[in-house]
Amino acid sequence: MGISAVGTALKARGGGGLLVFAGTGVQSSGENYILPVGEGFTSEADLKARAITAAEAVDAMSAARNSLNIVILDAC
Repeated sequence: MGISAVGTALKARGGGGLLVFAGTGVQSSGENYILPVGEGFTSEADLKARAITAAEAVDAMSAARNSLNIVILDAC
């Protein structure tokens, strides 16, 4: 399930949203990415194509327009 699908499901179900990420993150060209497990990235273009930006995660939850969203990022 992609991050936009999570936002869509959150909107359909209502209530509050909680996203907890504990894992590996990286910053490239001023953008923060959360990296999926088991993926190898060989270039910045590859990173942009397959990783999720922290902003995408927050935007997906915000688009649900629910009363409460909590995002916890613990990335090294």
